[in-house]
Amino acid sequence: LPPHRLLLGWHMRARSIVVPATICRGLVLALACVILPTLSGVRDYDTSGRVALHDSHAGPADALIAHTLGRLVRWDAIYFVGIAQKGYEYEQEHAFFPLLPSLMQGLSRIITTVTGGIVSELSAVVIAGVFLSNIACIIAAVELYKLVYQLIDNETLAYNSALLFSMSPASIFLSAPYTESIFSLFVFSGLRQLHLSHGWLACVLFSLATAVRSNGILLCGFVVFYGIHVTPSHAAANTKKTLPPRHTHAHGQIWYEAFDLVLRVTDAARAQGFIAGVAQAGSSLAGCVRLLGRVRVVSV
Repeated sequence: LPPHRLLLGWHMRARSIVVPATICRGLVLALACVILPTLSGVRDYDTSGRVALHDSHAGPADALIAHTLGRLVRWDAIYFVGIAQKGYEYEQEHAFFPLLPSLMQGLSRIITTVTGGIVSELSAVVIAGVFLSNIACIIAAVELYKLVYQLIDNETLAYNSALLFSMSPASIFLSAPYTESIFSLFVFSGLRQLHLSHGWLACVLFSLATAVRSNGILLCGFVVFYGIHVTPSHAAANTKKTLPPRHTHAHGQIWYEAFDLVLRVTDAARAQGFIAGVAQAGSSLAGCVRLLGRVRVVSV
């Protein structure tokens, strides 16, 4: 087949996961917000959301949202909703990073404007949080499908992986105003771009993931691993471009030698103590000088 036909077919296969992922989100929302509230024998384990969403001036629309979508505002979601509505007020709120609350705040203003004030600011924030989490989850499933398919070239495994991600037993957290969905979206997208040798775009996506959750900083390990272990031929095959071999090999060797120096110093410190680590660092000074010289040569 011509390349454009193959590309079109690949995108069509990726879109095939959208329907089951959307159905999964709909079933989770229906179960949590509609079906369970109607069962008299089922009680909320945590009722703090009722206190957080209580508004004596709420209208009928706000009462409906609090009775349905409000059931997803529990535990950490209470903090995200509060930060999006009022900003950072208390010390413990600084444990939650600002990107998700900022997106919720911006979308809630659009919702309030479009609805003409039918829903309150608090209800608009809840709607925005639920909407963002569910949309991000669906797109994350598509990105996971693409990532697995590109890594192992197995359509069935890629499809099943994305489907199982959407049907996770903890799937309720992917629909609530939590960071799991949007964080997964940035991680899967960043890994896929890194695999395609789009390093700068991958770093941007990893940075966005870090703005969502603090443990996103660990994603820099993928970038370091990529810089050390990915060969220029692999990068050229992914990007279908011819890379300057001298420039790429030299920088790859610099990455490797710098990381090797760190490992040697760390191993010496662990095995023989801090003094031995310092001595090893001193003996590696010549290697550092050689690295700097090679960087200068490559830059020229």
